[in-house]
Amino acid sequence: MRYPQPTTPSHPEIIDEAELGRRLKTTPDSIRWMRRAGRISFIKIAGNRKVRFVWPDVLEELRSHEIKAEPLDERARQLADIATSGDENNAEVAAADLNREFPKHDLPLL
Repeated sequence: MRYPQPTTPSHPEIIDEAELGRRLKTTPDSIRWMRRAGRISFIKIAGNRKVRFVWPDVLEELRSHEIKAEPLDERARQLADIATSGDENNAEVAAADLNREFPKHDLPLL
């Protein structure tokens, strides 16, 4: 009697830092930052020097930080609010972003 083969492996796919970087199209430094910031979980092996990642878990964790696209008018209002907030550093950047992304906006800026 033949039994059907499972369509997914029974063991999760465990990958190293270099492979995770390739799959996410990012640098090893970014992977290390995400790991240290608690954005992605990891498994320590061979003391503290080597780490591995469970690929399905990494995808799930990254999806939990996903930011949904906002309607353009809402984004423009948010940028205008930041640009008029009085915080010099953020206001200047927000005003530049607003003018670049919405060149024909009619929102008041200081």
